Amino acid sequence: GGPSYDLPWPPANNPWLLDRFPGGSSSGAGAAVAAGLAPGAMGSDTGGSVRLPAAYCGLAGMKPTFGRVSKRGILPLSWSLDNAGPLTRTVEDGAIMLQLIAGHDPLDPSSANCPVPDYRAGIDDGIAGMRIGLVRHFYERDAMAEPSMLDAMNAAVRVLQDLGAEVVEVELPNLNLFQACNRIITMSEAFTIHEHSMINRPEDYGAVTRYRVLPGAMITAAEYLAALRQQRECTARTLAVLETVDVLLTATIFGPAPVQAEMRAEANFSRPPLTNPFNLTQLPALTLCNGYSEEGLPLAMQIAGRRFDEATCFRVAQAYEKATPWRDRRPQLIEPAAETAVVNPRASGDGQHDDAARRADYAALCQRFELGLDEAQIRDLVEAMPHVEAMVGRLRRDRPYTDEPSLIFRHADSDSGEASSHV
Repeated sequence: GGPSYDLPWPPANNPWLLDRFPGGSSSGAGAAVAAGLAPGAMGSDTGGSVRLPAAYCGLAGMKPTFGRVSKRGILPLSWSLDNAGPLTRTVEDGAIMLQLIAGHDPLDPSSANCPVPDYRAGIDDGIAGMRIGLVRHFYERDAMAEPSMLDAMNAAVRVLQDLGAEVVEVELPNLNLFQACNRIITMSEAFTIHEHSMINRPEDYGAVTRYRVLPGAMITAAEYLAALRQQRECTARTLAVLETVDVLLTATIFGPAPVQAEMRAEANFSRPPLTNPFNLTQLPALTLCNGYSEEGLPLAMQIAGRRFDEATCFRVAQAYEKATPWRDRRPQLIEPAAETAVVNPRASGDGQHDDAARRADYAALCQRFELGLDEAQIRDLVEAMPHVEAMVGRLRRDRPYTDEPSLIFRHADSDSGEASSHV
């Protein structure tokens, strides 16, 4: 998520530095907890919207296993990838809050019918003897993190080793492939969910949201299913790695919070978020602070576990948090000197993909499919589609008919707490 400046209210500010982005899309939740206005808050996470505001605001944020927390009552974006989870000041607060909200909801079709453990039992047992898989290539090869983040990750690895854990490097699918699958699935489902309202009442949505959802109208069924099949493959490879380690470790963000007035909607399509892999694989992932930049802005890492094993994520995070001084820092709250500067939230602003021929082509497509988009929406579509086409190009499309179809997740009705799948 990102800031929208065309809504009836201003965007949330980052309490650590008011001109910086607090993360999104659960930006208000992150800013409120970091500022001390609440001990915890709920967020929704389709591609990172619990973990990113938690990371930029110096908090602990837990995206649970898909189905662990009911989504009933939450405004939907993607029925395949939406999650609900807590943002809190400390790891243990997150365990307490998840304890309160986790559990089966018969009125949520995606809710998992499996027992909820006591998340605080064993949280202080330490990590001696644990095996942690470091996904270094996400932030050093697939996309490069800033030096401050690289230093923070290296230091965090040393802390975990000093606490008795074995840290080994592991290999997952390329981060850009995770992004492509996540975005194609999200845009397709989001447009399907919001088509009627977005077409008939576009002013109800921020410009940034429209820019990111409208391309879903142009994604074909074959492309959507290709993303689902790729999701199955990425998930299988990730689960295979998790059979060799207790948890996975990687960065949550590439560096400290960016300047909010410089944010552009196209950032959602450019550098692949480090959070997408654990939405796509539907695994639990917890972010927590692992240092600060020279400007005093939080940095963060994330710990991902096996399905329904949030408890081990909390245990590893708790051991690290207790061994480091980061959670004791607080932002110094001040009155803002001026209102947040208003910028054009559309795309990059350079119009590099916006030409008359492309606009005419997309206008004809919209008319053919009776989408009823206005000129501004078509312009946004023209700006966004090259990014979407590039992501579609990353998906494998040469699968034989004998290959398994897309995976449909379902949760077992037994008390084992294990997730199963069927075709």
